[in-house]
Amino acid sequence: MHRFGVAILSAVVGLYLLVGPARAGDGEVCAQVSASRKGIASDEIIAACTRIIDSRQATGRELAAAYRNRGMAWSERREPERAAADLKEALKLEPGRARQHVG
Repeated sequence: MHRFGVAILSAVVGLYLLVGPARAGDGEVCAQVSASRKGIASDEIIAACTRIIDSRQATGRELAAAYRNRGMAWSERREPERAAADLKEALKLEPGRARQHVG
């Protein structure tokens, strides 16, 4: 039953993400993973980061941050496969950042 609820929630979030392009405040919401959060739910962070990624307007460091922050939000929701995929994509875009955290 729990998996069914998660599947429905994922479908609703997916449909929500298809509604439109990145919005003006998406950068601020997406960045809340690494900030104080200000009461923003992980679903909202995932949606904002996804709109940034899907807009194809973000590049380089900004795109890597969107993938990284969305990955952290997926991790918070205990969805390790999605988290790992996004964090891997962030590392592809910014491989030097991984070296900064090693050691």
